[in-house]
Amino acid sequence: MKSSRLGHYILQQHLRTGGMAEVYVATDPAGKQVAIRRLMPRYGWHLFRRRQFMRGLRIQEKLAHPNIVRVYETVGGWAPYAVMEYVEGVNLRHAMNRGDQFVSKDMIEQAVQLLDMILNALHHIHQSGYMHLDLKPENILLNHNGEVKLLDFDLARAIPSEPKYLPALEGTPNYVSPEQFLREPTDQRADLFALGVTAYELFTGQKPVQARNAAEVRRAYTDFNVRFPSPEKYNSALPQPFVQIIMKCIEKKADSRYPSTAMILKDVRAAKRTLGWE
Repeated sequence: MKSSRLGHYILQQHLRTGGMAEVYVATDPAGKQVAIRRLMPRYGWHLFRRRQFMRGLRIQEKLAHPNIVRVYETVGGWAPYAVMEYVEGVNLRHAMNRGDQFVSKDMIEQAVQLLDMILNALHHIHQSGYMHLDLKPENILLNHNGEVKLLDFDLARAIPSEPKYLPALEGTPNYVSPEQFLREPTDQRADLFALGVTAYELFTGQKPVQARNAAEVRRAYTDFNVRFPSPEKYNSALPQPFVQIIMKCIEKKADSRYPSTAMILKDVRAAKRTLGWE
């Protein structure tokens, strides 16, 4: 693309379009590379989407963590955008699709390190009083050093004092928690379910629900006897402590899951010590 100007920034290259936004590589007045995430023009007159977009950016702007993409500046109005940290790399979905074999026996330790970084980012989000509500491999960037950078907070919102009904069912079906699908009160434990599904896929290359669309996911969740298959079915080399951690994250009932990211971190660290991976 030909370079163009947006505020004080020069847009150099279109990176991707997804969800509500388009992302560009840009340079700031000092010549530093940044990323510009801009609401797509067709949503400019959609008040709900503009507010949702800006809410997510302002939440992300408050988060300072090495495994979360930094937001340097937000600009509101009819065409809102954010100036963000530029991360050169690929998302976790792309890494898995291109053949990065995290499921192989000699790559399990690397997969555990990725899980640890994702979990630490999520823990910081929750400790800051927010829930992400769109955790999935597409929203997890891996830079060239193999470090995780979590992004896309369009669905994020404050953690309620007690579980509450969300105004709409949004998110990618395979990562949306059963309580959201069943229109039940929801809190940050929905993120723990999405974390469990992401970890399951990271270690096995499979999803716990083999569904092609939202209707099939809903049917799986409304089956009273549903029990997701153990990740051991797809990866017999996965150490038992991580099997147990994943299965507890993807319990159908939120009350049966871990109560917090802090408890998952405790179990992950204990498992890593046991396996000599710390």
